[in-house]
Amino acid sequence: MPIYSHSRLQTFEQCKLRFKYQYIDKIPREEQSIEAFLGNRFHEVMEKLYKDIDIRLPKLIDLQKLFDELWEKNWGEHVFITKSERASEDYKKIGHIELENYYVCHHPFKRGKVLGLERRFLLDLDGSGKYLLQCYLDRVMEREHGIVEIHDYKTGSSYLPEQSALDRDKQLALYEMAVRQAWPDIKEVDLIWHYVFFGRVMQSKRTPEELDKLRKRTMSIIDEVESAKDYPPCESALCSWCNFQDLCPLFSHMYKTSAMSRENFLKEDGVVLVNELARIVGKKSELKAEVGELEKIEEMIKEAIAKFADKEGIGTVYGVENKAKVSEDIKISYPSSKDDKRKAFEDCLEKLGMFSKVSSINWSKLKSIAKKENWVVKKPEELDQFVDVTPSKVVRLSRRRESDDV
Repeated sequence: MPIYSHSRLQTFEQCKLRFKYQYIDKIPREEQSIEAFLGNRFHEVMEKLYKDIDIRLPKLIDLQKLFDELWEKNWGEHVFITKSERASEDYKKIGHIELENYYVCHHPFKRGKVLGLERRFLLDLDGSGKYLLQCYLDRVMEREHGIVEIHDYKTGSSYLPEQSALDRDKQLALYEMAVRQAWPDIKEVDLIWHYVFFGRVMQSKRTPEELDKLRKRTMSIIDEVESAKDYPPCESALCSWCNFQDLCPLFSHMYKTSAMSRENFLKEDGVVLVNELARIVGKKSELKAEVGELEKIEEMIKEAIAKFADKEGIGTVYGVENKAKVSEDIKISYPSSKDDKRKAFEDCLEKLGMFSKVSSINWSKLKSIAKKENWVVKKPEELDQFVDVTPSKVVRLSRRRESDDV
């Protein structure tokens, strides 16, 4: 069984097809999102900072200069930008802002003793060597004897997570297990995230019970990976940052057609079919609006027919090829599922012994009871605050039969 990592298992959970491309087929990909590129440069600066901290304390401008040097050294065509409204210089400025936020917050960087920088730990999940997980920790510190901090840098600028999300985070909790396994005499572990764009430090802890539950769950995921035979794609917001889109069945047609000339693109079978489908769907939307207007007119005509029938004292009104039968009916309204009175309404029906007849409140079933028990004339008083029942007319259109002709 291979040595796993949190990112490897996370990829499997997020998209099994990407997992297959990356870890089973081992398809080489040099592309890297600029967000990941920025994150790597920030981590490199942090590693240099804490390696040299006991020798010399750098100025902020020194760290930003190092960041720029690393940026230029590693920049290339392999870096892609998903957000079209941003350029590479915008991301470099974000890196400078994040370094400044971190520097101001933590200077002079004397909180505890450094135990490891970008350090690899190997976690044996069941003690037998069967379930192995490698963990690379950004920084491990000993704040005081027996109390360890696991630090993780987050350079994303899109959002700041809620505390509840960090309390459920699996990555640093797995890292805690690895650290405790390496140093069994540890008394306490703090999990610390640095959301450097926001200048925020967030923390969390795990109980032994939570760690054991995660340990078992992680082994279960590894078993699932090992037994997997199908690797379907899973479309999500993460697809924008995937560098296997040209192979993925959800996006490969886009890549194939994007290389075509405009003329060939418009003639391509799939493009033609999708364009035709879009035309039909658009036409349906137009017709829906027209149908809505026709339904309003239909109701007005039905009301006029009902009034005509009442005036003439007849039950059926005849046209050239159709007839309209007018019969007695009722209209019924009651609190919807989102109405504040809904619960009280259901309790009232239960008390009256009617709830079982309508099961969950159903318009047609409730209407059937109302008609059968003639609620227009005599409705249970308890329902007055919930149900409104009024006489109504139903007009149904049908074809005339030959026997209808005079």
